[in-house]
Amino acid sequence: MTTPVVIAFTTDWSGTGEGEEEAYGAWDHRLHQSYIDLALSAGCTPVSLLPQPREKLEELLRWGRADLVVLTGGGDLPESFEAGDDESVASVSFAGRTHWEISVYRSCISSGTPVLGICHGLQVMAVAEGVRLLPDIRLEIGEGAVDHHGTPGSPRNHRVEWNRDTFIGSLLAGETDQVSSYHHQGVLSAPPGFRIAAWTSDGIIEAFEDIDRRLFAVQWHPERDRTGIPLLQAILGLK
Repeated sequence: MTTPVVIAFTTDWSGTGEGEEEAYGAWDHRLHQSYIDLALSAGCTPVSLLPQPREKLEELLRWGRADLVVLTGGGDLPESFEAGDDESVASVSFAGRTHWEISVYRSCISSGTPVLGICHGLQVMAVAEGVRLLPDIRLEIGEGAVDHHGTPGSPRNHRVEWNRDTFIGSLLAGETDQVSSYHHQGVLSAPPGFRIAAWTSDGIIEAFEDIDRRLFAVQWHPERDRTGIPLLQAILGLK
């Protein structure tokens, strides 16, 4: 029997309904079907990675129970705001999720487990590495800003420039120059030791990587465009 290639996806968090906390606990955890479909289409087995004590997480990773951890998309990172009443912010992820995913990321580094950060996940990786976020692209850049946002049902498709001297850039440059985007924040720089793999015409970083530690991050949503399958298969050495 062939050993399955397992991709562990972090889940998004939301509060349980009014009056339900006593019965179900404070939080619901969910994973969009698009991530599951992407893993299956790439020939992998998807599993959910749920919040748990770090020692349990590190035990799981140490024993190689996940071939790749994906830090999934979500709302804005609360730590990125200087003011809590920013009216441009549509949703803010529960701070516990951010702290948990930073712990996941660092545990992956310790265990040598590859990581792919998607949108919110890229920003988690950047924050974990000490990089500041750009709170709102449109406000900071102004007229020259590319529309990165759209809506959940209709993300923006925009052009990216690839750095062909990187793993991500060399892989995807021949596939497409369009990505599916749904974000209004960005990162101010690539983390130390990482290389920028893609960017947009307004200067926003769209991907970075540390090939030696097998750490990859994209600001777009590869589960919703043609970049997802080749990206997963290349990271996992399936193609």
